[in-house]
Amino acid sequence: MRPYQEYLSTLAKEFEEIKFIHLGREGNHFADALAMLAAMTTIDLEYKVQPVHIDIRNDPAHCCFIEGEIDGKPWYYDIKNLVQNHEYPVGASKMDKKTLRRLAIDFYLDGEILYKRSFDGTLLRCLN
Repeated sequence: MRPYQEYLSTLAKEFEEIKFIHLGREGNHFADALAMLAAMTTIDLEYKVQPVHIDIRNDPAHCCFIEGEIDGKPWYYDIKNLVQNHEYPVGASKMDKKTLRRLAIDFYLDGEILYKRSFDGTLLRCLN
C-alpha cells in the first residue's frame, strides 16, 4: 500500500483541487465500481480532465416513484394471482392476458412471497 500512497501523493500535485474521503465498508461497492471504470479508461494528459460530480440520494430511486394503487392492492397483485392461482383479473381482455403471461415469466413465488428475477438471476423481493 505504501507505493500506492506515494504515487497518489505525486499525482495529487497535478490537480488544482483534490479531496480525500475515507469510505467505510458500506461505501465500498460504489468505490469499487469507480475504480473499475478508472482502470478501464485511458486519459490523454494533454487535455484537462473535468471533475465528475455524483449526487448521492438518501432514498433509493425506485422508492421515489411508486404511487399507490387505486384499488388498494399492491402493484404485483395480478401477477401474483396468475402465478399462484392461474387466474386472470376479472374483465381482462385477450391482450391483457397475453401481457400478464409475458410479465409473469420473470417472477417466482415462494410461499406467499413474490420475487422478480433480475437480468443476472438475482431474486428481487416485490414490495408494496
